[in-house]
Amino acid sequence: MHKKRNLILTILIAALLIGLLVWRLTPRSLESLTGLDFDQANSFQAFSRTTLFEFENGEPIFVSHELNYQDTTPGTEHFAPMLGLFRDVKVRPSLTNLLRPWLISGLSWTGPVDFLTCGVSCGSDGNMFEMTDRGELTIGRHLYFITDEEQFSALWEYVTTHAAETRS
Repeated sequence: MHKKRNLILTILIAALLIGLLVWRLTPRSLESLTGLDFDQANSFQAFSRTTLFEFENGEPIFVSHELNYQDTTPGTEHFAPMLGLFRDVKVRPSLTNLLRPWLISGLSWTGPVDFLTCGVSCGSDGNMFEMTDRGELTIGRHLYFITDEEQFSALWEYVTTHAAETRS
């Protein structure tokens, strides 16, 4: 009886570990995580921000680019390319989503970091997400890791190339 109980316990622990590994290592798309169908999107926004090593009155200078298409139709110049770039992003969940009793409220770093804050609206539904050049993505209050740094780089390049620059 003791051997049978140990065998069942070992099988349950192994199944739990395999399930956890599959959950952690399976890449997910932004569409599946946001719960939106990007084919039904009617607007998007993308806002980039970076800190420069320049200071004005003791405060760092931020350079921003905003590519904002609110209430547009899917035939505009940047609509399809941006949604295509959003579709290309694949992420893996962080184990901290399971382990910590509280949820994150955002990303913060010291030193220079490039941030992209993006949103997609589909009718009355919408969702926001934030990415960094350090390979992290937050959706709601959950942390994910981008599977390929080229995905962030492509989005960053598109937004900073096609949007107006603001310094503050």
